[in-house]
Amino acid sequence: MKRLLHIILCLSGICLFESVHGQFTPTLNEKEDIFITYHVSGGTSYALEQEVRVEYFVHPRWSLLYNAGFSRPVSGTSEYRIPIGASIATGAFSVTAGYNWDSAAQMFFYACMIPDGVAFHVYLNQFFDISPYLNFAGLTYRTSTFEGDRFVYSPKAGLRILFYSGDHFLIGAEQSFKAEYGGTISNSLGASFSVKF
Repeated sequence: MKRLLHIILCLSGICLFESVHGQFTPTLNEKEDIFITYHVSGGTSYALEQEVRVEYFVHPRWSLLYNAGFSRPVSGTSEYRIPIGASIATGAFSVTAGYNWDSAAQMFFYACMIPDGVAFHVYLNQFFDISPYLNFAGLTYRTSTFEGDRFVYSPKAGLRILFYSGDHFLIGAEQSFKAEYGGTISNSLGASFSVKF
């Protein structure tokens, strides 16, 4: 866990230094608001992980991440990564819907806006973007035939290289680190395909 924290802090420091000194200027992403990404990776403790990621830009260099995913760490065990905002929204709606439908709908809408993580973007040129990210929510539902079903906290951090192919498509490569159930940290390599709006 200490090693993961050191990697995250180093990457964040480099990105902040570049941002403050303005050596890289955002050229391509000034107008893009949303990326929808399908990501597949394989790692040390699982054969395959799939993830759907929605990325909303709040600034040309900063984006909020909303994630849902599936992985199978070992035989007989599955993990479902659940978006934290949608989970809170569903609970809030079910509690308040009986009292006031308008309040329930508003709470549902605002709770869905809670992000799972955040990403920073360093633009190398008009085609390439290096993007460290942190998925701090990490809400995961783990089903196991041996240990039973439970919710676990499994945060994730990584570094992506994004290649802008045309006006609406991105291809990415990613190295990520995830805190697994039981205290171990797994690393994985993956590829992604994104559509931008």
